[in-house]
Amino acid sequence: MYCRNCGTQLGSEDEFCTSCGSREGGGWQRPSSTILIRDKSAGVAALLSTIMAGLGQIYVGKIGRGILLLVIDIVFTSISTGIMLSALYIGGTNEEILDAWVIGGIFMIPYFIVWIWNIFDAYKLANKYNDLLQANGRRPW
Repeated sequence: MYCRNCGTQLGSEDEFCTSCGSREGGGWQRPSSTILIRDKSAGVAALLSTIMAGLGQIYVGKIGRGILLLVIDIVFTSISTGIMLSALYIGGTNEEILDAWVIGGIFMIPYFIVWIWNIFDAYKLANKYNDLLQANGRRPW
């Protein structure tokens, strides 16, 4: 056996190098360095965002982005539902009720766009999280 530091030949039982003093064999082992951080599942992130906008982002750790998407989801849903239901409760002609439903439906278009984008964003964020975790060995955000 040879010293890893200076190359001097050592006996099989030598714990320290006789030349440079470096710790070598004798049953000594370097502690293993294992990183115990769980990866985020991209599927779970997408599923959570499918259930409610922003939940996948919160799961991945982008809490501010998740809360913003959640607020946008609540605002567009509330406006759209409020317009549609108010037409039924207030009453009016069939044409007025239909107009209210059309306007409410128009407010649902940006909601669906944000909702679909939110699912893809959560999926991509989970994959980005895992890539950065694997590259650096620590949580990215």
